[in-house]
Amino acid sequence: MSEENKDGVENSIKKWIKETGFPLEMQAANVFNELGYDVRQSYVVKDIQENKPREIDILATYPFELDRGITRIFCILECKSSKHPWLVFDGENTLSSYNMLHSFAIMSPDALSEIGDVILNDKSRKSWEIFQHSSKCGYALRQPFSDKDTGYTAAMNVLKACCNVIEPTQKYSLPQINVAFPILVVDKPIFECAYVEGELTVKQVPHSKFLFSSYIPNFAISRINIVHIDHLDSFAKHYINVATKLREILEPIEQKAMDKIKGQS
Repeated sequence: MSEENKDGVENSIKKWIKETGFPLEMQAANVFNELGYDVRQSYVVKDIQENKPREIDILATYPFELDRGITRIFCILECKSSKHPWLVFDGENTLSSYNMLHSFAIMSPDALSEIGDVILNDKSRKSWEIFQHSSKCGYALRQPFSDKDTGYTAAMNVLKACCNVIEPTQKYSLPQINVAFPILVVDKPIFECAYVEGELTVKQVPHSKFLFSSYIPNFAISRINIVHIDHLDSFAKHYINVATKLREILEPIEQKAMDKIKGQS
């Protein structure tokens, strides 16, 4: 192939790639890579609902020096490149009746149990900080000017991915404390819509969040963050802090589990 033809093919391939969602996914993965996360792209897990392989756009975990294999904290990213903007319907009381753990992230049974015990036994309420509800949260995601319910599909995909990841694959003597945070990454503007004093308001925001639930096949619920790719760096840094605090809270539980295993050997 001549240099001229080679350049032509390369340019055609680049043009094709830019018309797909791959650049957004690669850009998002690069943000987490540069902050030191372990990043897996096109990661395949078993779909617990349909019993078949399912691909996740990006699975990111932040590595810690001391890792006993008990606590696993994931950021699960679904990347959505599109022609239309995104709209979160905002609600002042969306989280008012929900347990703060159940809307925090998708958790394995052991994670819910162990973290719940920590919170109940913490008289100082120091460990409560990262689980506290924010002042507001949306209740639905839509994509204006599109006939398809792409907001629901995107939310369903990332929630299902989280459920598939945290599901214990087999029984172990050690607890399996798995926590997954669902994140939608987009390359078009994000807006929030609210009803304030009898008027509809719409404003552009760099990121937002909304509560989403489904049966996969059991009931699952979590806040889902939607963030524009230009602001993903701050989110990746935020979850390093969240993971660090979670591991600090769970360290005594991990140590207790390890001591128990040593005592049985």
